Amino acid sequence: MDAARLQNWIWVGYADDVPLATTRIVHAGQGDIALFRAGQGRVYALLDRCPCHGRRLSDGIVMGVDIVCPERCVQVSLATGETQRGPAGYVPRYPTRIADGRLYLGLAALPRGEALG
Repeated sequence: MDAARLQNWIWVGYADDVPLATTRIVHAGQGDIALFRAGQGRVYALLDRCPCHGRRLSDGIVMGVDIVCPERCVQVSLATGETQRGPAGYVPRYPTRIADGRLYLGLAALPRGEALG
């Protein structure tokens, strides 16, 4: 990770504040970012906007490592931001990390296709 990205990390709470299969919202300059705890307990972060209707993804249902939008129009991979079902699309992702139980969010969106982690 480059030096510019390292300067854009903020502490958003404790990892335990995001229980499995739930979401939390972080209000940021680029829009609301939804934190999702899914799968094996990993915390993912995506822009909180459905690529189809613009609704809040955080109002959707976490299914494994995907989020199904509240309109049921798309299913988005939390790991890649790519739509898995429905119209092709992409939701910007943000890096997260946990250190000593504290949850940090990177405010620089990950490039499309960049692997998490």
